Amino acid sequence: MAKIDRSKVKGAASLLEKHKPELAKAAKSLREDYRLEWPGMGLFLSPLEALYNQTAEYDAENLEAGVDAVAAIIKGLNKTVANYDNAEDINATNLQGKPSGKTETGYLHGLGNAGFFNTNSPTGNATGWETAGTIIDYSAMAVAEMTALLCTVLSPPFIPALLAASGLLCNVPSMFSTANDLSDIQAQIDHFTDQFDAATKLATDDWDDDSVTAFTDVTTKVKSELGDISASLAGLGSYLQTVGGALLAFWLAFIPFIVPFLATLTAEQAAPPEGQAAAQAEGAAAGITWSTVAETVIMGLAGIAVAYISLNGSLDTRDDIGGQGGDDTPDLKQIKIEWH
Repeated sequence: MAKIDRSKVKGAASLLEKHKPELAKAAKSLREDYRLEWPGMGLFLSPLEALYNQTAEYDAENLEAGVDAVAAIIKGLNKTVANYDNAEDINATNLQGKPSGKTETGYLHGLGNAGFFNTNSPTGNATGWETAGTIIDYSAMAVAEMTALLCTVLSPPFIPALLAASGLLCNVPSMFSTANDLSDIQAQIDHFTDQFDAATKLATDDWDDDSVTAFTDVTTKVKSELGDISASLAGLGSYLQTVGGALLAFWLAFIPFIVPFLATLTAEQAAPPEGQAAAQAEGAAAGITWSTVAETVIMGLAGIAVAYISLNGSLDTRDDIGGQGGDDTPDLKQIKIEWH
């Protein structure tokens, strides 16, 4: 007959029950807060934002499934004690409902919510200072865009710079604030994981039965997935800060340039014909310069995205449970919570 320390198993269930709301809160926060507010990373960086969306959506669904998995483990621990009290074999099965099938973790789904396709309100979930930052951000960029348009009217060869700035119109405050949100959520997950580890160790102390091997296997998988989510959120936060920092640097350089440049073109246009020719030449040179700067920013950030995937692992390598890696179904939805 199986041997367990019923008080320790009950204590483990109680410990998990006490801290499960922390995990549920983290899952709710991730679901509500991971999306960047319009226009996100901007039109030209939509492919990079799509990668971010795909990964964060996977983590959100995986974490939500983790809350269900923990609830099933609590149920199983209580069932283990009940079976032991009734002198029955430990048979903790049928602990979960039917898993949901459809998920929205693919890259195309992420692309459909990136850049100017992003339907998330610019200030929908923002705090007061974030809203103020977004308004200032938009106002400065809007002035720069209108000024660049006037420069293009005066000197049509300047149009590559106008297109470059338009493609990099973005929401920098949202990137920074979302990175902070992800860091807070990561801390909540890490704290819960510590309690989860303590609970599983408590439960298995003096548990002498073959079923303990299956229980340990289940909880090890759940703990591993929670660790993967935490590491992923850390990487995503750094990713957002890097992208936001690069775009902020672009705009901090472009905005001080564009207003004096308009004044220069205006003065030159007023002094034909030499001034007009100079305006066209300067517009062409500036157009090439700023389009090159934009291209450098984009290619540099694309390289960072590749490095991020190499460092943290693509979803195809993380999504490895269920018989087929990269099936876009979060792993915690596919771990069967049972032991017998």
